[in-house]
Amino acid sequence: HTWAKRLKCEAFFEMARERPEILPAYTRQYGREALSAEERDVIPRASRLLRELLLDRPPEHLPPQVVDLGCGEAFMARQLRSLPWPEEVLRPKVVSVDAAPLAEGVEVHNLADLPSAWAGRFDVAVLCRALWGKDYDRALAEARRVLRPSSGAALLVVEPFKRWWGRERPSENALLAALQRGGFHVDAIHSHDLQPRPVEVGSATVRGFFQYVVARPGPPATPPELAATAGGSAPEIAVPARKK
Repeated sequence: HTWAKRLKCEAFFEMARERPEILPAYTRQYGREALSAEERDVIPRASRLLRELLLDRPPEHLPPQVVDLGCGEAFMARQLRSLPWPEEVLRPKVVSVDAAPLAEGVEVHNLADLPSAWAGRFDVAVLCRALWGKDYDRALAEARRVLRPSSGAALLVVEPFKRWWGRERPSENALLAALQRGGFHVDAIHSHDLQPRPVEVGSATVRGFFQYVVARPGPPATPPELAATAGGSAPEIAVPARKK
Protein backbone atom coordinates (compact mmCIF):
# COMPACT_ATOMS: atom_id res chain seq x y z
CA HIS A 1 0.00 0.00 0.00
CA THR A 2 2.85 2.40 0.76
CA TRP A 3 4.22 2.34 -2.78
CA ALA A 4 0.76 3.09 -4.21
CA LYS A 5 0.43 6.24 -2.10
CA ARG A 6 3.64 7.58 -3.66
CA LEU A 7 2.13 7.47 -7.15
CA LYS A 8 -0.30 9.78 -8.87
CA CYS A 9 -3.44 8.21 -10.32
CA GLU A 10 -2.16 8.33 -13.90
CA ALA A 11 1.14 6.68 -12.95
CA PHE A 12 -0.68 3.97 -11.01
CA PHE A 13 -3.02 3.34 -13.95
CA GLU A 14 -0.13 3.09 -16.42
CA MET A 15 1.78 0.75 -14.11
CA ALA A 16 -1.29 -1.50 -13.81
CA ARG A 17 -1.49 -1.65 -17.62
CA GLU A 18 2.22 -2.30 -18.14
CA ARG A 19 2.55 -4.80 -15.28
CA PRO A 20 -0.87 -6.49 -15.04
CA GLU A 21 0.32 -8.90 -12.35
CA ILE A 22 0.85 -6.10 -9.78
CA LEU A 23 -2.74 -5.28 -8.80
CA PRO A 24 -3.97 -8.90 -8.52
CA ALA A 25 -0.93 -9.76 -6.38
CA TYR A 26 -1.54 -6.79 -4.09
CA THR A 27 -5.24 -7.65 -3.78
CA ARG A 28 -4.46 -11.26 -2.82
CA GLN A 29 -1.85 -10.15 -0.29
CA TYR A 30 -4.21 -7.62 1.28
CA GLY A 31 -6.89 -10.28 1.56
CA ARG A 32 -4.50 -12.56 3.43
CA GLU A 33 -3.48 -9.77 5.81
CA ALA A 34 -6.98 -8.43 6.56
CA LEU A 35 -7.16 -10.28 9.85
CA SER A 36 -9.36 -8.06 12.01
CA ALA A 37 -13.13 -8.48 12.09
CA GLU A 38 -13.57 -4.82 11.19
CA GLU A 39 -11.40 -5.15 8.08
CA ARG A 40 -13.30 -8.23 6.95
CA ASP A 41 -16.61 -6.42 7.48
CA VAL A 42 -15.78 -3.33 5.39
CA ILE A 43 -17.52 -4.42 2.17
CA PRO A 44 -20.61 -5.96 3.86
CA ARG A 45 -21.00 -2.92 6.10
CA ALA A 46 -20.47 -0.42 3.27
CA SER A 47 -23.02 -2.33 1.18
CA ARG A 48 -25.61 -2.17 3.95
CA LEU A 49 -24.98 1.54 4.36
CA LEU A 50 -25.30 2.03 0.61
CA ARG A 51 -28.61 0.16 0.59
CA GLU A 52 -29.89 2.40 3.39
CA LEU A 53 -28.73 5.46 1.47
CA LEU A 54 -30.40 4.38 -1.77
CA LEU A 55 -33.70 3.53 -0.10
CA ASP A 56 -33.70 6.90 1.66
CA ARG A 57 -33.30 8.96 -1.52
CA PRO A 58 -36.09 10.47 -3.65
CA PRO A 59 -37.27 7.85 -6.20
CA GLU A 60 -36.54 10.07 -9.19
CA HIS A 61 -34.26 7.83 -11.28
CA LEU A 62 -34.98 4.10 -11.19
CA PRO A 63 -33.24 1.80 -11.00
CA PRO A 64 -30.55 3.82 -9.22
CA GLN A 65 -27.15 3.94 -10.91
CA VAL A 66 -24.04 3.29 -8.76
CA VAL A 67 -20.37 3.46 -9.75
CA ASP A 68 -17.85 1.62 -7.55
CA LEU A 69 -14.50 3.33 -8.15
CA GLY A 70 -11.49 1.23 -7.23
CA CYS A 71 -13.71 -1.84 -6.96
CA GLY A 72 -10.99 -4.50 -6.69
CA GLU A 73 -12.68 -7.84 -7.32
CA ALA A 74 -16.15 -6.23 -7.46
CA PHE A 75 -17.23 -7.68 -4.12
CA MET A 76 -19.51 -4.71 -3.45
CA ALA A 77 -21.53 -5.25 -6.62
CA ARG A 78 -22.05 -8.90 -5.66
CA GLN A 79 -22.90 -7.96 -2.09
CA LEU A 80 -25.52 -5.45 -3.26
CA ARG A 81 -27.08 -8.05 -5.55
CA SER A 82 -27.42 -10.44 -2.60
CA LEU A 83 -29.20 -7.94 -0.33
CA PRO A 84 -33.01 -7.86 -0.18
CA TRP A 85 -34.76 -4.93 -1.87
CA PRO A 86 -38.44 -3.94 -1.38
CA GLU A 87 -38.99 -3.84 -5.15
CA GLU A 88 -36.85 -5.02 -8.04
CA VAL A 89 -36.85 -1.53 -9.57
CA LEU A 90 -35.03 -0.27 -6.45
CA ARG A 91 -32.16 -2.72 -6.89
CA PRO A 92 -29.20 -0.63 -8.13
CA LYS A 93 -27.31 -1.10 -11.36
CA VAL A 94 -23.62 -1.12 -10.44
CA VAL A 95 -20.72 -0.20 -12.71
CA SER A 96 -17.46 -1.53 -11.20
CA VAL A 97 -14.27 0.32 -12.14
CA ASP A 98 -10.58 -0.29 -11.42
CA ALA A 99 -7.15 -0.01 -13.02
CA ALA A 100 -7.22 -3.72 -13.93
CA PRO A 101 -10.03 -6.23 -14.63
CA LEU A 102 -9.80 -8.23 -11.41
CA ALA A 103 -13.28 -9.72 -11.91
CA GLU A 104 -15.68 -10.33 -14.76
CA GLY A 105 -17.44 -7.16 -15.84
CA VAL A 106 -14.99 -4.71 -14.26
CA GLU A 107 -14.42 -1.67 -16.49
CA VAL A 108 -10.82 -0.46 -16.72
CA HIS A 109 -10.36 3.29 -16.27
CA ASN A 110 -8.08 5.80 -14.57
CA LEU A 111 -10.00 7.01 -11.49
CA ALA A 112 -8.71 10.53 -12.13
CA ASP A 113 -9.84 10.51 -15.78
CA LEU A 114 -13.19 8.77 -16.16
CA PRO A 115 -15.04 8.76 -19.51
CA SER A 116 -16.37 12.20 -20.45
CA ALA A 117 -19.73 10.62 -21.36
CA TRP A 118 -20.24 9.66 -17.70
CA ALA A 119 -20.85 13.26 -16.61
CA GLY A 120 -24.01 13.38 -14.49
CA ARG A 121 -24.76 9.67 -15.02
CA PHE A 122 -24.71 8.17 -11.50
CA ASP A 123 -26.83 8.58 -8.39
CA VAL A 124 -24.11 7.33 -6.04
CA ALA A 125 -20.35 7.00 -6.40
CA VAL A 126 -18.32 4.78 -4.07
CA LEU A 127 -14.64 5.09 -3.14
CA CYS A 128 -14.02 2.21 -0.74
CA ARG A 129 -10.35 2.09 0.32
CA ALA A 130 -9.59 3.61 -3.08
CA LEU A 131 -8.06 7.04 -2.34
CA TRP A 132 -4.48 5.78 -2.64
CA GLY A 133 -2.88 8.22 -5.08
CA LYS A 134 -0.96 11.36 -4.20
CA ASP A 135 -3.46 13.34 -6.29
CA TYR A 136 -6.54 11.85 -4.63
CA ASP A 137 -8.19 15.25 -5.09
CA ARG A 138 -8.48 14.44 -8.81
CA ALA A 139 -10.31 11.19 -8.03
CA LEU A 140 -12.70 13.15 -5.79
CA ALA A 141 -13.26 15.71 -8.55
CA GLU A 142 -14.06 12.95 -11.05
CA ALA A 143 -16.45 11.30 -8.59
CA ARG A 144 -18.26 14.62 -8.26
CA ARG A 145 -18.39 15.11 -12.03
CA VAL A 146 -20.08 11.77 -12.73
CA LEU A 147 -22.81 12.32 -10.10
CA ARG A 148 -26.25 13.49 -11.18
CA PRO A 149 -27.13 17.11 -10.37
CA SER A 150 -29.91 16.01 -8.03
CA SER A 151 -30.73 16.24 -4.34
CA GLY A 152 -30.29 12.49 -3.87
CA ALA A 153 -26.79 12.28 -5.36
CA ALA A 154 -24.10 11.11 -2.93
CA LEU A 155 -20.52 9.92 -2.59
CA LEU A 156 -19.73 7.12 -0.14
CA VAL A 157 -16.09 7.10 1.00
CA VAL A 158 -14.68 4.35 3.23
CA GLU A 159 -11.16 5.04 4.49
CA PRO A 160 -8.92 4.00 7.39
CA PHE A 161 -8.51 6.56 10.15
CA LYS A 162 -4.75 5.99 10.33
CA ARG A 163 -4.23 7.68 6.97
CA TRP A 164 -6.32 10.80 7.64
CA TRP A 165 -6.55 11.46 11.36
CA GLY A 166 -4.41 14.27 12.78
CA ARG A 167 -2.92 15.41 9.45
CA GLU A 168 -4.51 18.88 9.39
CA ARG A 169 -5.58 21.63 11.75
CA PRO A 170 -8.02 22.90 12.86
CA SER A 171 -9.80 19.76 11.62
CA GLU A 172 -8.28 16.55 12.98
CA ASN A 173 -9.96 14.51 10.23
CA ALA A 174 -8.19 15.45 7.00
CA LEU A 175 -10.59 13.36 4.91
CA LEU A 176 -13.49 15.69 5.73
CA ALA A 177 -11.40 18.70 4.74
CA ALA A 178 -10.41 16.97 1.47
CA LEU A 179 -14.07 16.33 0.66
CA GLN A 180 -14.90 19.97 1.28
CA ARG A 181 -12.11 21.10 -1.02
CA GLY A 182 -13.46 18.67 -3.63
CA GLY A 183 -16.84 20.40 -3.68
CA PHE A 184 -18.73 18.18 -1.22
CA HIS A 185 -20.32 18.61 2.17
CA VAL A 186 -20.62 15.81 4.70
CA ASP A 187 -24.01 14.22 5.36
CA ALA A 188 -23.47 13.41 9.03
CA ILE A 189 -26.90 11.77 9.35
CA HIS A 190 -26.02 8.97 6.92
CA SER A 191 -22.31 8.75 7.79
CA HIS A 192 -20.87 6.36 10.38
CA ASP A 193 -17.83 6.57 12.65
CA LEU A 194 -16.64 10.08 11.81
CA GLN A 195 -14.70 10.05 15.07
CA PRO A 196 -12.16 7.35 15.96
CA ARG A 197 -12.65 5.08 18.93
CA PRO A 198 -10.05 3.08 20.87
CA VAL A 199 -9.92 -0.51 19.68
CA GLU A 200 -7.86 -3.25 21.26
CA VAL A 201 -5.78 -5.22 18.77
CA GLY A 202 -3.73 -7.76 20.63
CA SER A 203 -1.75 -5.75 23.16
CA ALA A 204 -1.85 -2.49 21.18
CA THR A 205 -4.52 0.19 21.31
CA VAL A 206 -5.20 1.93 18.01
CA ARG A 207 -7.56 4.65 16.87
CA GLY A 208 -10.65 3.11 15.26
CA PHE A 209 -10.16 1.47 11.92
CA PHE A 210 -12.52 2.78 9.24
CA GLN A 211 -14.74 5.80 8.71
CA TYR A 212 -17.80 5.58 6.46
CA VAL A 213 -18.44 9.07 5.10
CA VAL A 214 -21.44 10.06 2.99
CA ALA A 215 -20.88 13.35 1.18
CA ARG A 216 -23.19 15.40 -1.02
CA PRO A 217 -22.14 17.58 -3.96
CA GLY A 218 -22.26 21.33 -3.42
CA PRO A 219 -22.37 23.55 -0.35
CA PRO A 220 -24.11 22.35 2.80
CA ALA A 221 -27.64 23.29 3.76
CA THR A 222 -28.04 25.81 6.57
CA PRO A 223 -26.83 25.45 9.24
CA PRO A 224 -23.62 24.19 7.58
CA GLU A 225 -22.34 20.80 8.63
CA LEU A 226 -18.85 21.59 7.42
CA ALA A 227 -17.99 25.30 7.31
CA ALA A 228 -14.95 26.53 5.38
CA THR A 229 -12.07 28.04 7.27
CA ALA A 230 -8.89 29.77 6.24
CA GLY A 231 -6.46 27.57 4.34
CA GLY A 232 -9.12 25.13 3.09
CA SER A 233 -9.38 23.15 6.31
CA ALA A 234 -12.59 22.31 8.10
CA PRO A 235 -13.71 22.43 11.71
CA GLU A 236 -14.94 19.43 13.62
CA ILE A 237 -18.41 18.13 12.81
CA ALA A 238 -20.98 17.56 15.49
CA VAL A 239 -21.80 13.92 14.91
CA PRO A 240 -25.20 12.67 16.06
CA ALA A 241 -25.28 9.40 17.97
CA ARG A 242 -26.36 6.43 15.85
CA LYS A 243 -27.37 2.90 16.60
CA LYS A 244 -24.96 0.29 15.31
